[in-house]
Amino acid sequence: MSNPVEEFNSYREKMNTHILADNNTVIKRIFNLDTKAFHEGALDVPTKELLGLVASAVLRCDDCIKYHLEKCHKEGLSRAQIVEAFSDYTKWIRHDLWVETEFDTDGDGKLDRMHVSVTRPEQTKTEGLKLPVFYVSSPYFAGVAKGGKELVWEVNHELGEAGKEPTRPEVKRRGKRPIISNSHLRTWVPRGYIVVH
Repeated sequence: MSNPVEEFNSYREKMNTHILADNNTVIKRIFNLDTKAFHEGALDVPTKELLGLVASAVLRCDDCIKYHLEKCHKEGLSRAQIVEAFSDYTKWIRHDLWVETEFDTDGDGKLDRMHVSVTRPEQTKTEGLKLPVFYVSSPYFAGVAKGGKELVWEVNHELGEAGKEPTRPEVKRRGKRPIISNSHLRTWVPRGYIVVH
């Protein structure tokens, strides 16, 4: 039976060897910077690896996530890092916020507002606890409207002339609070993060 960790490390080592074989100074400096960034310093190595894991998850870099997961494991970080006091989801504080943007996409003369969902452990309120924020942004959290090309701007028109405006579908809200991504909540809030979608 194949071992995915061994396969990943073997492939990573082979590719690193191949990349470094070109003896490119810039590439070597990038590798050196990356290595030294995770050495003990003002922050300890486990904390740096957790930060690396968070950054990898935000960037959605699967290989980076695998790399930092193994490093976290070697540093003794595991599911035991889940804080019991943060794990009771019935006590999480949830907010639906509307944040004013700097643009007016529907041309109604008013700046657009965007929905933001915030979920945080209750201790941020009861104890004034300050926690890091895990911020995830995706256009798909709002769902997608049914339809086709009529929903997008018509680009086939003469330069300088106004193109035909797209159809603006009616958006119907379902439920009191949209469920955006429970997986991020289950993963990060019990570990002491505030999750913002």
